[in-house]
Amino acid sequence: MAENSDGQDKVFDATPKRIEDAKKEGQVLTSKEVFVISSMISMILMGISAYLFGGKIFLIMTDYFNWGDRINEVTRISYLRDLELLSVILLILLVTILPFILTLSTQLLVFREINFATKALNFKASRVSIIQGFKRMFGVKAFVELAKALFKVIMLIFVSSLIIYYSLDFIKTISFMSLLESLKTTSFITLKLVGGLSIILALIAIVDFIWQRHQWLEQLKMTSQEVRDELKQTEGSPEVRSRIRAMQRSIAEAGSEARAALDDVPDAKIIIKNPVHFAVALKYDETTPTPIIIAMGRGHIAKNIIAIGEKEGIKVIEHVFLARALFFSGEIGKEIASELYIAIAAVLAFVYRLERNEDVPFPEFEIPPELIFDEKGKNLN
Repeated sequence: MAENSDGQDKVFDATPKRIEDAKKEGQVLTSKEVFVISSMISMILMGISAYLFGGKIFLIMTDYFNWGDRINEVTRISYLRDLELLSVILLILLVTILPFILTLSTQLLVFREINFATKALNFKASRVSIIQGFKRMFGVKAFVELAKALFKVIMLIFVSSLIIYYSLDFIKTISFMSLLESLKTTSFITLKLVGGLSIILALIAIVDFIWQRHQWLEQLKMTSQEVRDELKQTEGSPEVRSRIRAMQRSIAEAGSEARAALDDVPDAKIIIKNPVHFAVALKYDETTPTPIIIAMGRGHIAKNIIAIGEKEGIKVIEHVFLARALFFSGEIGKEIASELYIAIAAVLAFVYRLERNEDVPFPEFEIPPELIFDEKGKNLN
């Protein structure tokens, strides 16, 4: 069971965030054996290509360089020879580039991604620390790597010796073959040798990948404290989450209250809007000594308040800062803020005079600095 520097047991599997953070630090899943086998497979493909097309390439190239002796032959044949040479060149290029493409594809298939971690290039004192160096040299990982290397060398020598032993009859006759036949025989023996070694390396790569993945996940395991810390970072502390839930409940209740208050809009004397983002419906008559907010809202609810007011013939007054001041300083069912008495009194007087068909300009009044807000409720002073 893994432990951290504080001695706490790492018993929890790594979270997706922990894995992503590790990749950014350059702590990724790697396996040298997978890279080796992918390179070996590339060599096999090169050998197969050489075995299948080597003779044809040799004949075409030989014939092409002897073309000067038949320079007077028809142009069409020359053109065909050029096309044939071009196909050989393209084939050689394909055989040369294919290993690199295959190696990259193998890495992508096994590890699912190519990771560029710039943080891994940063200087770390532990990399030049003598103590840490000895730990790496004589740790469990070092002994596992040593055992793996010895096993690999022994198996490769054994398989190579076995293949060469059973190919001795072919090897002895190479000196009696023509150049083309000797090339084919050599390619065939080499292909068998590389193929046999590849099988061993593939088995080692599979075991190594499983081991490296196990070690990587073990290294990324987390203590209970690390899990709690990450939870706080991603979702906030329990106190913060509690406050967020309380705010969400408050917002939901306020929205529900605002929608329910729409039924009271017909009782309003005036509606103050801004121009459609906020709307506040005020009730004021002989039963209410001061104006009362009977409905208010923003966005969709504000539009509904305005629509109901216009339908009921209620006077709708547009004033940006007064509407915001009423919205952010008041509550539904409560009196308006005392600082807004003068402004609302001026607006009500204006409405009463309009009802008497008087031609009067809109009144001038001041909004107290502490009640001047932007559309998000932030004070502008």
